[in-house]
Amino acid sequence: MLVQGNKDCEASSIHKQSEGLFARYVMILGLSKLKAVYSRIMKFNRRVRFAALVDGNGRILEGGMREGVQPIEPLEKTPHLIARLVSVQKSEALAEFFGKHEYSIYVHEEILAIIFRAKGKFVLVTADRKLPMNKVVGLRRLAMVWEQD
Repeated sequence: MLVQGNKDCEASSIHKQSEGLFARYVMILGLSKLKAVYSRIMKFNRRVRFAALVDGNGRILEGGMREGVQPIEPLEKTPHLIARLVSVQKSEALAEFFGKHEYSIYVHEEILAIIFRAKGKFVLVTADRKLPMNKVVGLRRLAMVWEQD
């Protein structure tokens, strides 16, 4: 018979083992870590519409729109819009006063746009306006995995 404390330890151990199995599974299939992170962000919350690792010019390096979700903007405008969002995040002008910039949240009528820094690149996530703000912390943790690449 297990006591409650042991059940928690056993559950934690199983969770760690499953994470390890997931990582091995990703490596065995030859899927990139970036694709795995994209998948985790999409699974994190159904209100996430788009997630991508982008460079300083707004070019998508990995990621994209959730399957079945239609973009709000015309597709030909997407690169320009991403570049504009990233350009604001790239600005170092305020760092002198406020410290290192970690992430930005832009609230629009239609969507939330959340931009995280990731080693000279950026993680852009757009979500339905109904995404609870307390979920941003979870998205940040997932985006940090991209920082490690």
